[in-house]
Amino acid sequence: MRKLAWVGVGVALFWLGWWAVLSFAVGQSIKTFLLEQRSADIVTGVDDVSGGKSPLEVRKTLTGLTLADPHAGVSFAAPTVTFSVPTHWPGTMTLEASALNFELNDPFITLAGTFETARGYMHLRPGSALAVEEIRLRAGRLQLAADGKDQIEAEGINFDFVQDPQTPRQYHILSEIQGLTLGQAALKKLSPDGKLPGSVTQVSADLSATFDRRWTRQALSGTTPQLRAIEIRSVDLHWGGLRVMLNGRVAVDKTGIPVGTVRLRVREWERMLAIATRVKIIAPAMQRQARLFLNALSRFGDPPPGGLDLELRFEDGLMWLATIQLGEAPRFFPPTR
Repeated sequence: MRKLAWVGVGVALFWLGWWAVLSFAVGQSIKTFLLEQRSADIVTGVDDVSGGKSPLEVRKTLTGLTLADPHAGVSFAAPTVTFSVPTHWPGTMTLEASALNFELNDPFITLAGTFETARGYMHLRPGSALAVEEIRLRAGRLQLAADGKDQIEAEGINFDFVQDPQTPRQYHILSEIQGLTLGQAALKKLSPDGKLPGSVTQVSADLSATFDRRWTRQALSGTTPQLRAIEIRSVDLHWGGLRVMLNGRVAVDKTGIPVGTVRLRVREWERMLAIATRVKIIAPAMQRQARLFLNALSRFGDPPPGGLDLELRFEDGLMWLATIQLGEAPRFFPPTR
């Protein structure tokens, strides 16, 4: 019994020692991160860094965190940001923020928004490579304003990046915006006739991406893996009578050029064209030509009335929509030397 007690004491001392070492390492990592941002001309600020006292996890809370890149016009601020890892495996990391504020300024528009809550989770597979097994992001209620006017609200945003257990270089990507609603200013601009509702029924994506190698802890802060193929199971935007859907598969060669086919289906393409013109994706002077072009394309396939059912093809470095050549295919990344 006495030996068992001594073993218990030894295990407890070892655990507490490991917790102390891990706590110090996490604290140093946070300091290093802030120093790296400052060296990259990013303005950083932290009022306080405090730690939790539970031996089951290492927890660091940053109070009054601010990050701002004056060159890019992007800034973030949060009253509290908490970083935690379980003591038994520091490869499982959780990041939580309350009232995360962000702002984007460019010559054309100023966007300012707040996530009521934000939570990120990353799990690394045990092993020498520390491969990324999953990354999950959950954001609570979003309020977004453009040029000081309420434009968009959402109940939540989900994003999952999960490694395929059978194919380690392949990752499943799921993304969804829940409860998306438009404010009066945005709705009036996008649908002045009032025929579109204030709420968007669905905004979601279900993809699989294959890379040239696994994502690892080192790749997150260094040279990232290059995309080799993407399978679009579904991308779906459903807003009133307007609906845009994508599915298909595209391979990507070593120079970043795609090869493959994506099916594009649209309901109420004329309304989509009007919205694209109002938000200046298409110049007003080009709207008539664009309408004639899309009207001709609506005769391909078997779309419903007022719809499009087309194939977007990437072939021999070129991009085709049905039988019409659109120009050179975009590169997913610049060619390596």
